[in-house]
Amino acid sequence: LDGTPVETVDELYQVAEPARYLFETTISSFLRRMAYEDDEELRKASAACHFACASLKDRGACARKASRSHVSKVFDVVRGTLICDSEASLAALCDAMDDDEFVKVVRTKNRFARPGATGVRDLLASVSVNVAATLMPSSNANDIVEQELPTLIDEKGELDHDALERHVTSKVAKEPTVAHRCELRITLKQFEACDRRGLKSYAAFADFFAGCPSKRTSMLRASRHELILGVPAIEATKEALLKWGFNVHGRSAEQLGNFAELFWFLGDREPCMEIRERAALAAAMKAGSVSRDHATHLTNLGLELAKHKRHTEAAAALEDACSTWEDVGSTGINAGKAMKVRARRTEELLHAGDVAAALANAREVLKEQRNPATLLALARCLRLSQEYKEAEPFIREALDITKEKRTKATGLYELASILVGLGDPERAEECVARYEESIVLFEKLGDDRLGLALQGLANVHRRIGDSDRARDYQAR
Repeated sequence: LDGTPVETVDELYQVAEPARYLFETTISSFLRRMAYEDDEELRKASAACHFACASLKDRGACARKASRSHVSKVFDVVRGTLICDSEASLAALCDAMDDDEFVKVVRTKNRFARPGATGVRDLLASVSVNVAATLMPSSNANDIVEQELPTLIDEKGELDHDALERHVTSKVAKEPTVAHRCELRITLKQFEACDRRGLKSYAAFADFFAGCPSKRTSMLRASRHELILGVPAIEATKEALLKWGFNVHGRSAEQLGNFAELFWFLGDREPCMEIRERAALAAAMKAGSVSRDHATHLTNLGLELAKHKRHTEAAAALEDACSTWEDVGSTGINAGKAMKVRARRTEELLHAGDVAAALANAREVLKEQRNPATLLALARCLRLSQEYKEAEPFIREALDITKEKRTKATGLYELASILVGLGDPERAEECVARYEESIVLFEKLGDDRLGLALQGLANVHRRIGDSDRARDYQAR
């Protein structure tokens, strides 16, 4: 560019309107000149081709594009399309344009050889036009002419139009100019329909195709467009799209990364973390590595699935994480990681309704770690398996050693539930007391299991014949 590159969108658009006029005039004049050339191919090409200059690029779209690089790198504010009827015509016009003294082509992109992300095939030429200061909206050209008017009056006292034209032309020639790059797209008529579809796709997903500024490569944009085009006619739900994506691209770290960006672009960020963890796993699997990072990604994936209440998948991911942590080793910073993940897996198996697997998992965990959390987990699994007698000592041991209020509240609730399961009338009083203690703690902690404890206590009072208290707790 001549002088200093523009720094704002406003500066760019200040030159754009006169640049559009000059660009349209330059290309139209070039085609008219070609119609009088001696070369028959050029005459045919100029007669058969069609040139159209589009309106200025939308300011919002320009600002978004500028945000990905710099406003001075936006070359398509002024743009036009030249459609040729054959390859020979296109080649002839391009050669002539290179040799033409009035058309200044400063850059070309041959997208016939390497199509863009959308599959559009064309030749992009950046045509530079020099916009004189007097043609810009902020110029004072009228004032200049008015000051010089006395010298432009002929002998009859009238304005000499020839002299005025010479005067303005000389002023423009002496004025400093701003070089504005315009985009000329040269393509073939037979590509028009498919290119229109590709450009429509690009208009809808332009920001998605562009991606991260630091990774703006043709390969990335092409893979993202391949992802979009690959989506079949499936049910229009997020679940169906996720299922398709994981089935088709589950082993491709690149496409899973694109998949996550697609959801981010569409404004649904909820699945992004899960997809990114799957992408990291796919990359680790491709590298054939078993590392701490691999185990961490599996653990994070399991926790992310649990957050979205996909408990069966979460349990499976956590099981893989346990195995990977064990392969990594259990010393230093990795110590105890496998067992912590296995303990969390018990909870996911219970949520998934697989009580038998949860019980077996809880027993394995307790062999390695005996603490209030593992004791509570095993007791809960035993209660749900209706093994009340076996569960009671574990829950009492947990209550004896715990100092944490939430664990104590949970333990009291579990103990009361076990006593209900045992069905011993002589222990009804203790059952009521444990429920009442858990209710007090749940209220202080704001725990959502308060309702379950109140319902349990109402059921106990109903069993022992105290219907009034049962109604009160049921109402609460």
